[in-house]
Amino acid sequence: MDHFKKLTNNLVIYKNLYFGLIFILTVFVFCFLLIKNINLIADEDVHFNQIVKFLCHDFTLIPELTMLPGYHIFIAGLSYLFHTSNIATFRLFSFILSLTSIIFFFFLLKNINHSISEYKLLQFSFLPISFPFFFLCYTDMVSLSFVLLTLLLAIRKNYYISGIIGLLSITIRQNNIIWIIFALSIIYSQNYNSKLIIDKLKIFIKDSFVFIIVIILFIIFVILNKGVAIGDKEMHKLSLSSSNIFFMLFIFFFLFLPLNIQNFQRIKNMIKTDKKFLLLIFLMFPIYFITFKLHPYNYGLFFLRNILLSYFQSDIFKALFYLPIAYSILSIRVTCLLKKYYYFLYPLTLVYLIPSSFIEQRYYIIPYSLFILFKKSDNNFVEYVTVLWFFIISAIFFYLIRNRLFFL
Repeated sequence: MDHFKKLTNNLVIYKNLYFGLIFILTVFVFCFLLIKNINLIADEDVHFNQIVKFLCHDFTLIPELTMLPGYHIFIAGLSYLFHTSNIATFRLFSFILSLTSIIFFFFLLKNINHSISEYKLLQFSFLPISFPFFFLCYTDMVSLSFVLLTLLLAIRKNYYISGIIGLLSITIRQNNIIWIIFALSIIYSQNYNSKLIIDKLKIFIKDSFVFIIVIILFIIFVILNKGVAIGDKEMHKLSLSSSNIFFMLFIFFFLFLPLNIQNFQRIKNMIKTDKKFLLLIFLMFPIYFITFKLHPYNYGLFFLRNILLSYFQSDIFKALFYLPIAYSILSIRVTCLLKKYYYFLYPLTLVYLIPSSFIEQRYYIIPYSLFILFKKSDNNFVEYVTVLWFFIISAIFFYLIRNRLFFL
């Protein structure tokens, strides 16, 4: 009887998952048809020009291109096969590659074995800061696809293939090296979390061999390239900047508002029993106030983030904006993740964001996506409200971009 009940519950779960997947794909195809023919927007011109150069058998990189051209090679290769070179087709190929991120997230959900998962799939798919980029000629969602596939294969213990996919992810965005390290932490934690002896160390090195090679190759690349960015190096120098960390926490407060409201009582209880986190919040304020700086690229008012960031230059607003940042820190603290080794996400996110002084919300797509994947969920109502909240914000962003009123 218990076995039959468990089987019935699993069938309901998978039915909801597949229904959610069909709904997502239907909405996405409709949105793509609405946006595929609009003129190039924001950084799309950089990616478009690089792809066209490859199609014209010119393999030099344009000066504005900061990343390795893995994405552009993929799109140019597909365009060459189908004998086409217009922006709508480039967007179509990018859209198809980006959609694989939903598939990989879907399989990650099944492997991690959540009791109910369809709301996580919907939250991931309609995450407002990533949703518009599914339909545009941008590297971010294709990069996310490769990162998710790397983690999926690592969790399934297909370590060598996982390392190769991780290497390909770096050819799309170099800072994916951080998620290679995260995959390594999963490999270690899955199998070698007891005290290491020499035999276990040998096994770990053997299983992680491809990942270690990838990290060595990345170090060699940074040394030879004299930095991480390929082009526009003067504006993308390696730095130690806290700005993206604080802005990510600021956005987290509003983006995950239903969760943050739910966490209010937990935060109160935590502060009552442990005052050190409250002390941490007070100590971080002067660090935030002194170190939060805008990059020269954060002044263009066509971008919604830059309009918002312009208020950070006012001392009054800057001080007020610390309140949601502080609350986000406390809310994240009381939000449990499914396994202990998933908490590596937090320090690695800091390492991921610190080197860039250019404040850009697209950098938060991978950390937020993994947060959705790994967090425990104990209130289905809050989770579904979050889905609705994401859907509304994504619809607004899509409308603004589709009508070229603003960009993110």
